[in-house]
Amino acid sequence: VTEEVADFIDKIDDVFSALKVPVYENATDDNPVDMTQAIVNPSFEEGLKGWSYNTAATGDTGAKDNSNATYTIDKADGGYVFNTWNRTTPAGGFWVEQTVKSLPAGLYRLDVVIASDEGNVIHMEINGDTVSYTLDTPKDVATEAYVIVELDDKEPLHIRVSSNAWFKADNFRLQYFGTDSSLIPSNITSVNASEIIYPVGIYTIHGTKVQNPVKGINIIKYSDGSVRKIYVK
Repeated sequence: VTEEVADFIDKIDDVFSALKVPVYENATDDNPVDMTQAIVNPSFEEGLKGWSYNTAATGDTGAKDNSNATYTIDKADGGYVFNTWNRTTPAGGFWVEQTVKSLPAGLYRLDVVIASDEGNVIHMEINGDTVSYTLDTPKDVATEAYVIVELDDKEPLHIRVSSNAWFKADNFRLQYFGTDSSLIPSNITSVNASEIIYPVGIYTIHGTKVQNPVKGINIIKYSDGSVRKIYVK
């Protein structure tokens, strides 16, 4: 491939990436914009399309049927999950990654569900910001992992989940909070899964559960039992 052809392919790739970005100008902390569609194949329903992984993990790596007890993980989205296993840890460890392009500047939160044997450590990374999760649940019970990062305009978003142990991952979700967000980007740190507090339900003022915040008062319940009210114009 000549340099000119390679450059042309990169430009076409950028155009297609930009087309996946929804309207985002009004994103705020209380009304984030769902950017998940900018991720190629975020739940592995199309196999490994869009993703790279350590091909040295030849034991049992790929998009696997979630209905199979070997690969089952709760909170999965769809019928398939990413699983990577090898009899011994391959050089470079176990990992899966993807780069998302053409995103606007601002604060982002990337969520994913992960699972492995209890006690294993899984690293969630975005552009060098890493949160390491020590799992405290069985291998079929998902841990909600997330990282918050700030991007410059058109800065690529590099997503990576890695470990020195086998793991499963699924249901990647990306939210955009705009340029005036009060969220604090993740620092390089290590946490126990049981310490993570995450939303478990969004409800209207009348008690109806909804997928995303609606206009008016929304009640958000968290995994630690706390409740927060937000108002969306």
